[in-house]
Amino acid sequence: MDNSLKDLIEIIKTGSSKEVKEAQKEVGRFWHEFYIPKRKKGKKAFSVFLDEIKKFDQIQDIDHKVYLIYTLKWPLLAIGEEYFEEWAEFILRHIQDPSGKIRQAIISVADYLVMDIVIDLKFSFNKKVSKKEREKIENNRNRFCYFILTVEKLLSEYDEPRFNRYKYIRSMPPSVYKSLQKLIVEVLLRSDYHKKLYQKFLLSSNAENVSKVELVEKNLQELLNEYGLSRKLTLEMIRDWTWNDEGESAMDASNRFQKKWFKYFSDIKDIDEFNRILQVFVDAWNYFPHKSLEGRSPDQMVHRALEEDPSLSKKDDKEMPDVVVGDRKISWNEYWAMIAEMEKLQKPFKEFVEKEILPEYNKFLIDKFSPKTARKHVQIADIFFERAMHIGFIEFKDIRKDFVQKEFPKWWQTHILDSDLNEKEVLSSLKELFNFLAFLYETDIEKFGF
Repeated sequence: MDNSLKDLIEIIKTGSSKEVKEAQKEVGRFWHEFYIPKRKKGKKAFSVFLDEIKKFDQIQDIDHKVYLIYTLKWPLLAIGEEYFEEWAEFILRHIQDPSGKIRQAIISVADYLVMDIVIDLKFSFNKKVSKKEREKIENNRNRFCYFILTVEKLLSEYDEPRFNRYKYIRSMPPSVYKSLQKLIVEVLLRSDYHKKLYQKFLLSSNAENVSKVELVEKNLQELLNEYGLSRKLTLEMIRDWTWNDEGESAMDASNRFQKKWFKYFSDIKDIDEFNRILQVFVDAWNYFPHKSLEGRSPDQMVHRALEEDPSLSKKDDKEMPDVVVGDRKISWNEYWAMIAEMEKLQKPFKEFVEKEILPEYNKFLIDKFSPKTARKHVQIADIFFERAMHIGFIEFKDIRKDFVQKEFPKWWQTHILDSDLNEKEVLSSLKELFNFLAFLYETDIEKFGF
């Protein structure tokens, strides 16, 4: 089997495009038919690719180099975790290649390396996670995060003033810098989970003892500089917001803080970019001191609680917390079973809203208002029904008067970041919606307070 892979690799390195395509299919077939049923032998067979990446530069032309890189998805899925350092070194070396075709191929296959390395605990309720497995996961997380840290250092080396004028990665001219940015955004930090994992790593002693608060300040200042906000929004202002936090609860105070900074970034449409900005400000909230916490940060309060009761950090991962619903406590599994049943019961209501109410309401508003005002009312209606179903109302008639008149308009103030509408304006829009429902469906709206 080893020899058959070597023969296929030789074709991929030297053959015609038709021959290469067929050889790549055969490598994929080998992975499915030999590696999957015979993991141990399969891993040994795929290790032949480790020798190939060492002599990669001997391949004569760019096209055949690209062919081989794309074929690496299979060995990466088979032995990516065991030989992570070797693969990471190969990726780091060739993401700097002058050829854009090679860099793009490297970005594509790097995704398979991330897929194979196990960085989160996997357990069943019948099997306890062993200490050895936990240590393995922790080691993998550090390997993964050091890899990202190295990519970021390369970014700083390839950075040039000319790149500052580009708001989006896709707009940048082809370059090693652009490829490194794509590797980080599209592969390494593509999800909130990976971002939080890496942020946690940076804020730990593993990342060259970087001071937590200093790192947060650095990220904030770089963000303000990037968007030309240094004169309008300063570190001192942000520190003042966190110090003088205000709200009826910790969640309410946090939401009010988010609304304060959001108005400076309200035109951000790219979701990945918005999530990046959001994370910077979430870190500021978590690591800057709060007067309400006696000068401590939320992060310090967590560590203080763990010091006072170490058992809080030693709970078995499979133990999920109980959930309080109304006036009773139910198990985690019971809670999610209840949610599933609720969503099942809500399905007719949800379909009625999405397929009939909102489309008809939109038509009605377009005939009555300007496009901008119509969009505002539709957005409020859409979020109103979404929130009502989230709360647990099964049918329209179940919605409470207090939810319409008080709870939703108040909730809007701290949860809808891109809106400056006050409670009266939200309620006025709801009145428009309910008048429409009364007109079209002869709905009795007096019980809702209108």
